[in-house]
Amino acid sequence: MGSFRRMLARALTVSLLSMFVVASPAAARTATATIVLQPRAWTYTSSLQPGESHWKEPADLPVGLMGEPPAVHRAYYAYDVSALTGKKIVEARLTLVRPALDCAERIRSFQLWQTGPISRHTDGKHQPEWISSLYAVPGEWACRPSPSYELVATPTTAWENGVATYGVRGSFEDRPQGPLVFRNDPQLRITYEYEEKDPFPGDPTLPVDAASPDAWTHVDSRRRHEPHWKEETPLPVGRRDRHGVTRSFLRFDLATLPAGRPVEARLFVRRADTCRVGEKTIELWQTGPIDERTTWHRQPTWLRLIDTYAWGSCDDESGTTLLFDATEAVTEARAAGKNTVTFGLRSSRERDPGGAYLIGHDSLLRVSSLPPLRPPAEIMTDRSGYHWPDPPGGRVPPFPCTAGAGRPYIPYFPRPEAIFSGGAHPLSTRWQWETLEGVAVHEEVAYVEYNGLSMGSPRGADGESYRWRVRSEDRYGQVSEWSPWCEYTVDITRPAPAVVTATPYSGLDLVGGPGVPGRFTFAPNGAKDVTDYYYTVPPAERWQHVPAGPDGSVTLTWTPRTAGLHQMAVFSVDRAGNRADLTSYYFAVAAPPQ
Repeated sequence: MGSFRRMLARALTVSLLSMFVVASPAAARTATATIVLQPRAWTYTSSLQPGESHWKEPADLPVGLMGEPPAVHRAYYAYDVSALTGKKIVEARLTLVRPALDCAERIRSFQLWQTGPISRHTDGKHQPEWISSLYAVPGEWACRPSPSYELVATPTTAWENGVATYGVRGSFEDRPQGPLVFRNDPQLRITYEYEEKDPFPGDPTLPVDAASPDAWTHVDSRRRHEPHWKEETPLPVGRRDRHGVTRSFLRFDLATLPAGRPVEARLFVRRADTCRVGEKTIELWQTGPIDERTTWHRQPTWLRLIDTYAWGSCDDESGTTLLFDATEAVTEARAAGKNTVTFGLRSSRERDPGGAYLIGHDSLLRVSSLPPLRPPAEIMTDRSGYHWPDPPGGRVPPFPCTAGAGRPYIPYFPRPEAIFSGGAHPLSTRWQWETLEGVAVHEEVAYVEYNGLSMGSPRGADGESYRWRVRSEDRYGQVSEWSPWCEYTVDITRPAPAVVTATPYSGLDLVGGPGVPGRFTFAPNGAKDVTDYYYTVPPAERWQHVPAGPDGSVTLTWTPRTAGLHQMAVFSVDRAGNRADLTSYYFAVAAPPQ
């Protein structure tokens, strides 16, 4: 279970992939592994006994010219490499071991060859073909510190029929070899490449959810009418002995997964047995439905082959977990509105015990889904833009999306704003502007890395009205609904400076006094759309805000605290936020009587 959990954890690891590339659902990577094999057969030939076979004799194998009378000997070893069929051999090394014999005599050079196949009929008259020389070992004048030789045994041509055969012979067979004898069990260490499926090679930005099977069963050809519905024992696949074939089924409820278009699906099938070198391929099929009555005689329809598991190594996660790409089956089931999908597992060689497996019914279907793009939200039009200062009272909040008579008046460059969600981030956003008559003005596309984005508008003509809208798009081709049209009118004409009048402080005559209130009136000076005034009287630093009345004017009361000359600074703001030039109104306050 530990390796199973590690594999599932790897499936959720965010790979360092480009966020703008959609990965292939069939992605795989090349891995290397090493296996160590013992010979399945061995023999030697002797020129002294040309018609005699020494097939798999429990004795050491002589090499070279030796003995009395002298005879030429050659040794052969055969290994079952059928498990590596179709795999690239990176390196092979054969370790020959000498028994503990007297080695006082000189040992001449010998060679390792790749040969043709051997059999129980191999003898001095019927030797295999010596295909290519692989390694030559120089001669020795004294005993080696180690009685073993590690020889490069990488084949130069493909092995025949899944068998690797090697021959050992003296380099100079017309000269005495010396006491060169090897054991009959040399190890062959082979390093090879195989395709290892990535647990989850796809888009790391998408959410991944898992579903466990809600039903499972298996069928057995020996018990053709016996159901095995949701038994707690492991599920058998293939032929474990000579008497029957088994197949297993897993059903998953897709309704337990979040809504959204599936992008990738991986079926992690936990093994309940032990990995075996060279085990045969197991197939994943999409099948028809299963139920309590499913038996060998009443199997569901085997609809199509989805994926296969091919042995690669017993040292990685595949030793405990079988991984299948179920993307196509899950995607099509969702598209067809189906709530369940059923998978069948069967051996590709159902009569071969090497294709037998035991699997757990606690397997997992992991699915990365594409969240649907939601319509843009919190649609606003910010009148401040980049080029217009905020009024003294602070930034004016953006206007909600409106149309018709309630549309806002905007100075210069407004900044539309929206919040985007769903889909595969980062999203692209498409913004459009047009006149109220539907004449296109501008379109722009921008990426949004987070949820919100604002966009500068094109410069509009003074007094003209426009509308804008936005939608989001993702790299999978999803397109959200357009936002509503949001209208605004461009007004870049500044109002005329305000006119200020006051009573009793109507000029530079000393009137009133500290504590004597005055009534000050701000008038729009012909401007038709003044909405606000801001004023201050030094030494006060803070601006005071007063809204204009329906006619654009306002009267307020201000009371001086000191005598002398005073200045009241005033400016008006129109409905678009345009600020008038500053008006300075000077007046004198009389001193109190002594």
